[in-house]
Amino acid sequence: MKTRIFAVSTLLFALIVSSCSLLRYQAKYIEPNPRVDTHSKTITNQIKKKYTFNQGTISFDNLFDMARMNDCRKLNDSTYTISILPENTPINASPWYAFRINSRTDQTLYINLEYTAAKHRYKPKASYDGNLWIPLEDDQIHLSNGDSVATIKFNLQAGTTWIAGQELFSSGKVMNWCQNLSHSNNVEFHSFGTSKEGRPLIFMDIYSGKKRKKPIVVILARQHPPEVSGHLAMQSFVETLLEKTPLTQHFHEKYRLLVYPILNPDGVDLGHWRHNTGGIDLNRDWGNYNQPEIRQVADHIVKQSKVNRSEVILGIDFHSTHYDIYYTNDVDPGALSVGTFTSDWIDQIDKVFPEYTPRVEASEYLPVATSKNWFYAEFQTEGIIYEVGDNTPRDFISEKARVAAIAMMKILTE
Repeated sequence: MKTRIFAVSTLLFALIVSSCSLLRYQAKYIEPNPRVDTHSKTITNQIKKKYTFNQGTISFDNLFDMARMNDCRKLNDSTYTISILPENTPINASPWYAFRINSRTDQTLYINLEYTAAKHRYKPKASYDGNLWIPLEDDQIHLSNGDSVATIKFNLQAGTTWIAGQELFSSGKVMNWCQNLSHSNNVEFHSFGTSKEGRPLIFMDIYSGKKRKKPIVVILARQHPPEVSGHLAMQSFVETLLEKTPLTQHFHEKYRLLVYPILNPDGVDLGHWRHNTGGIDLNRDWGNYNQPEIRQVADHIVKQSKVNRSEVILGIDFHSTHYDIYYTNDVDPGALSVGTFTSDWIDQIDKVFPEYTPRVEASEYLPVATSKNWFYAEFQTEGIIYEVGDNTPRDFISEKARVAAIAMMKILTE
């Protein structure tokens, strides 16, 4: 009897110690203001289907990652209407679409993109291999019905053609990118958890020497599935940080970089407009942690900081919108570990591009449950939303991100 009581007591003690240890590494709850309900909501999955017309000579399908096509109807031999619906509502108006056409002949098509509860946003791009994308010309696109219908005139070639609002970077492609970079010195590639549907949540750990007490810079991306231009900027930014130069070597010796390149792999692969499979905008859950993706990434960042006695000094979250802009917190630089970093950083980027004036919007800090505000609430440090325009030229996206990465390293290592 005494043996049984001792065993039960030992088990309870172990459970209590384990629970305390887990709580020690959890991100703290932040009461959001204004309050946003981030408990899971019902979503409607699109039906994965191949639509075949004209005795099998032409077909449309959504049978690939990142596809979004809710219905396809033939109006006549050259005109088709494709319905584009969100995963649920209410939702930010980011009407994503992507579909594939197979044709036995060359022909001119008119494709009506018919949106529900949104206006046309993403300029169509075409690809013949799913990798190289060509933007359509403005005169190939006609808007009607208050911009809720976009008609595309397209000279279709025989074979396979993909049409999408942006380039396709699925979770698989992002994982391959990380695996390729992990062959570089100072790069470790790991999973820190799983999404609501079981897809791996991945990160890269980049540093030289020992982790302990090394200040941490955090990079986030793809909370919102269609925001591909932000992903492209993040890629160029990180690749610049991995170039073999005296500056990068010095930076890696002094700082540790945690890169979380795709926080919403479910939403990305399922072709969602904005939400995860819990039907929630993840960038409104940094504080309540009702969604598993944000709960896990927030806890992981906090744990890396506490276990290694390291200070998180900066967080940069890459996004996309209608134009390039930086969102920052309007707080006293003297209260931040990086001081005037943000203004110095933006000034340095601005000097390299004299004809480009970046938009900067600093908002008074409120406990709004976004990543930008979370970095300040959790670590009293700077959080920046690095927004890239949907149609910003791709070469400029890459070059500006490269300049931004170099400027960050110079400021932080001076």
